[in-house]
Parts: sequence; structure tokens; C-alpha cells
Amino acid sequence: MTAVAPAGAVPVSAPVVLSLGAGVQSTALALLSIEGHLPPLDHAIFADTGWEPPAVYEQLRRISDALAAVGVPTHIVSNGNIRSDALSDGRFASMPLHMKGDGGNGMGRRQCTNEYKLVPIKRKIREILGATPIVTKSGQASVRRVGGRPGVKHVEMWVGISTDEFERQRPADVKYIRRVDPLIDMLDMSRDDCLAYLTERWPWPVERSACIGCPYHDNEEWRSMRENDPESFADAVEFDVKIRSSGLGTFKSEAYLHEQRVPLAEANLDIPTRAEIKRRQLQLGFDGCSPWGCRAGGQA
Repeated sequence: MTAVAPAGAVPVSAPVVLSLGAGVQSTALALLSIEGHLPPLDHAIFADTGWEPPAVYEQLRRISDALAAVGVPTHIVSNGNIRSDALSDGRFASMPLHMKGDGGNGMGRRQCTNEYKLVPIKRKIREILGATPIVTKSGQASVRRVGGRPGVKHVEMWVGISTDEFERQRPADVKYIRRVDPLIDMLDMSRDDCLAYLTERWPWPVERSACIGCPYHDNEEWRSMRENDPESFADAVEFDVKIRSSGLGTFKSEAYLHEQRVPLAEANLDIPTRAEIKRRQLQLGFDGCSPWGCRAGGQA
């Protein structure tokens, strides 16, 4: 696929890169490309927070194998383990935890999407574009800026946003990424269309991609985890206790995973949450935690 170069520049062939979350929409995009309904991909990138459910890692393995069979590498990138980092004594990128106490009853600032997904993805893209790997003064591996005139060297980044999520479309915030939303711009496909396509063409079920302890889970998701993946649910319950007992001094209020602001083990999971009601009213599916349009709102 040839991208349009800036005025006065020589057109260049831009690598086509899939932002692979291994959820419904990005898996559908990968398969649509493999089967020739979309142009060929050059790369896929999965940003691993270290705390995805086992089913998502299995989905990642399957679609990575399918991409490899047509010569497309899947790069797994990471900026640490969000669970262990959150419980460590050092700085961590805050999760949008539900807060209760003297500091207020809102939600914590969301930095996790940027820190654990966007940062490592952008780092890998700069590497793909030929930027020089470096080691920072703190000892962290990184990659220098993309050389040359801004925007001339770039990738076309495919993002799995479907027509029912069109409000999450927005351009990339760096010159070396030109975002494309093929499900909207090329195929006019909704999440349900993606599910129908995968049901017909992909022999395995595809779960939503999100961290085990994501505070944006609603009761339907927590119930599903409790019933179908009890080990992950027990892990989330343990984490929920630890975020209040580990003395995270930056919080003036107590932090909870569940929006009821009670321990997850005690939350009433049988009543519909606001997100559940909205999804049923609008007949929406579960949002994946896309690096390029987290369900919380704007791009990280």
C-alpha cells in the first residue's frame, strides 16, 4: 500500500502495521488481510501489559501463527508488568481506580494505556522505520527519533475501531504514524459484523482484550470472569485487596477495582452497572482496551 506523502516530498512506500490487541476487531482485521479482503500487512504489534487473561494470550498465539504463515511477523512489546508495578514501591502509571475517601469519590487518573501500550508500540514503530536503538541514562532500552523530514518516514497503522465506535476515531499524535481505521473507512463493519465474520471463518471463540483487573469492567464482565475464568477472578480479588493494604501513599482516598467502591469479593455483581445498561440500550458489544481509543474517552 502506498501512502500519500506531504506536499513537495517524494512518495514513499509506507509499512502497513496492525495494532493487534488480539480481541474481536483486530483479530478480524488480521484475518481479513490474510484472506485478501484487505491489503497485505507488513507487521503486527501486540503491547503486552503482562496481565491479560489466559484466553487472550491463546488468541494472540493463534492469530500470530496465522499471520506468520503468510510472512507477517508479530512483535510483542512491553513496558513492564502493570500488576506488579502497581504494587511496587516505585513509580507506576496510575490505573483509573475507583476512589473513596477524603480525597474524593471519583476515579484515578488513567496513565496505564499510554505507559503500557502506546509507549512500547511507538518505540517499536520507530525501530521498524530505522531509528537507532539506545539505552537511556536510567538504563532503559529505547529508540531514537525517526530521522529526516517529519512525516516522510511513517507507517500506516491499522486500528480495530468499528462503525459502532466511530467516535473513537482520531488521528495519531506523532508524524511517523498515519492512522487508518479499515473497518470504518474501507469495509463499513460493526463489531457484530466482525463477530459474524469470525464465527464463519475462524474456528475458535474470540474474547475481549483487557487487563484482568481493569477498573472499567462492568458486572457482566466480572460475572463472566468469575464463572468462566475463576483463577483470573481470584487474581483480581487479591490485587484489589493489595492496592489498599500496600500503602500506596500517593492516594488520599482508598482505591477499588469495582465501581461500587467495596472490595471486589464483596461487590454485588448481580445488579447491572451503568455501562451494562448503556450497552444494552444501544446494543453495543464490549469495548476492547485499544491503545488508540480507550473506553474512558480520548486517546492516551
